[in-house]
Amino acid sequence: MIYLDNNATTALDPEVLEAMLPVLKTHYGNASSASHSLGWFAAELVQIAREQIAALINASPEEIIFTSGATESNNMAIKGFLSKDPALLSALTSNIEHRSVLEPLNYLHSEGLELNLAKVNSDGLLDNSLQDQLEELNPNFISLMLANNEIGTIQDLKLIFDRAKAMRIVTHSDATQALGKISIDVKKLGADMMSISAHKIHGPTGIGALYISKGLNDFAPLLHGGGQEQGLRSGTLNVAGIVGFGKACEVANKLLKNNSNQTKELTELFLKTLKETYPDIEINGHPEKRIPGNLNLILKGTDSAKLSASLSTKIAFSTSSSCQSDSSKPSHVLRALGLSAKDKKSSIRIGLSRLNSIQEVIEAAKLLGQEANKSEAKLSRNET
Repeated sequence: MIYLDNNATTALDPEVLEAMLPVLKTHYGNASSASHSLGWFAAELVQIAREQIAALINASPEEIIFTSGATESNNMAIKGFLSKDPALLSALTSNIEHRSVLEPLNYLHSEGLELNLAKVNSDGLLDNSLQDQLEELNPNFISLMLANNEIGTIQDLKLIFDRAKAMRIVTHSDATQALGKISIDVKKLGADMMSISAHKIHGPTGIGALYISKGLNDFAPLLHGGGQEQGLRSGTLNVAGIVGFGKACEVANKLLKNNSNQTKELTELFLKTLKETYPDIEINGHPEKRIPGNLNLILKGTDSAKLSASLSTKIAFSTSSSCQSDSSKPSHVLRALGLSAKDKKSSIRIGLSRLNSIQEVIEAAKLLGQEANKSEAKLSRNET
């Protein structure tokens, strides 16, 4: 199978696996065990990984709090700041955020939180005037993703976060899809909190982190227990996963520029090859302001579910974000772009990475185009 679903998850980099194996085999101590050398060594490995992850986003190591993944990080950021007095607070987010941002905010809204949804244009970009609306909205908390998981659109958040900082509004960004693909500097961006995850950058699943700025106070933990992670996230640390996350960030940092250029070239090659076989294509999201490797495409007149089913043993790709792939509901992101019902049903998401070869990119594009031309892959009459 040719794997083109790298926005959902990525294959483990061989260097990452090599870094994790000694932890799984030999260095299996609990990082909180301070009475013996196995515990000390595990704690040292965690600290090294913390430094590697911090270096990728220009943070301080002590600002990195380990979690089970970006979903927990998003919930931790939102509930940690807003759950004390939701009825007395207000928040601002966008209508294309990941479900792990929208659902906790909607839950708190049901508890009395005032929630404002900023809309995006047909390219998935926030309105340039949003920073000017902050005076009127006056939220206590803003959560805006850096790059969208479905359409790949990159937001220019600096102006918004700069204005928010001047107004002492707490800012959070879900940077899960942007990590390792574009340069991230949390200090220049002005984010108080940032969610990231290992499995989007060829690291292991089940490990993520939340960046929390040293200047952010009055933060309530979601989990109580052993007091790990500065008392902000209790639970035995996943040392092997943390080591893998650190190594993945180190590799991503080293390869960032070359990786970005390589993935862009593969993306352009895929689109060019696909159009030779099936030219009636439109791109969802901004044509240029998008993360390398992401292609969300409308294959006009096709049924993406039928396409995916017919190619399920040959090519791995998505018809929606992975978190809602088992749902019959249409993508809320594509809906926010104003797509017709027909175009939403004809949309697919291709995710390329540096581990994809030129040969498999060409082969996959040809296979997809050939299948899209078959009558079996077309929308039914009542859908057209």
